[in-house]
Amino acid sequence: MSWANDYVGIPFQWHGSDRNGCSCWGLVRLVARDIWGRQLPRHDEIEVGAEKGEASPQPYMEGFAPIDLTDAKEGDLLHMWALYKSRKLPLHVGMVVEPGKVLHIEEGCGSVIVDYRKQPMNRRVIGAYRFA
Repeated sequence: MSWANDYVGIPFQWHGSDRNGCSCWGLVRLVARDIWGRQLPRHDEIEVGAEKGEASPQPYMEGFAPIDLTDAKEGDLLHMWALYKSRKLPLHVGMVVEPGKVLHIEEGCGSVIVDYRKQPMNRRVIGAYRFA
């Protein structure tokens, strides 16, 4: 988990994907590139239908295979419910840093590591995915 501590405290920025500011997907992109050398798609490549609440794990999770949450390990992604303008949308994502812990970022707070097995995060997790 030592690498993950280097990403804690990054400020939230819509569509951001660097250490100056990130969205949730931008943070995942940043870590995937820095730690594993993976190039994930940009926001503008995946946001079709998001404005209407039509987003699903795809295409965010394109290239990732669904896994059982109990098998989640470092580098896996968690697809989660986002709370946005009094609506619950399936638009949030974070990266597992070790079993039970996820690095994520949301509007109103910087990037943090939290336990996704405990409330309130456990009620937000929709599924887990591994890079295929």
